Amino acid sequence: MFMLIRSQLRTGWLVGSVRLDEAGFPVTGDALGADARSAEPRLPLGCGPLPA
Repeated sequence: MFMLIRSQLRTGWLVGSVRLDEAGFPVTGDALGADARSAEPRLPLGCGPLPA
């Protein structure tokens, strides 16, 4: 666990690469929605997805 008190979020460089929420945090897990798994990656990874 990390606790950052009065820290400044520095995720501006991620804009356009990953989804960010209204506060600027990267969106992960179920918050991405069902369409995230079927979306084409920006860069081909050269391998298939991991088994679920």
